[in-house]
Amino acid sequence: ASLYVTQSMLDETGARPEDADGFSTYARSIQGVKVGLFFRETKEGTVKVSFRSNEGVEIHGVASRFGGGGHPRASGARVSGPIEEAKEAVVRAVSEHLHANGG
Repeated sequence: ASLYVTQSMLDETGARPEDADGFSTYARSIQGVKVGLFFRETKEGTVKVSFRSNEGVEIHGVASRFGGGGHPRASGARVSGPIEEAKEAVVRAVSEHLHANGG
């Protein structure tokens, strides 16, 4: 499951980036979901991606493909470019990872 917040969403609502901190954990908590992703556009023009996975799925290898890292089931990365392109690339990489690892 994936969720996202654009910079314009934050601006329009007066929210701060840290107001969305728990979203990746929420995406992972949905029944049947193996990987939760949260994409947040930054003012610098990058996309912060949070990767969270449930037991049995190590996701840090996918984060490292995007220059990130972290723990086996909780990782992050920053991706350059528009949020739509980042979402497409990361979701594709996660799908490939799950398929290659029996998920």
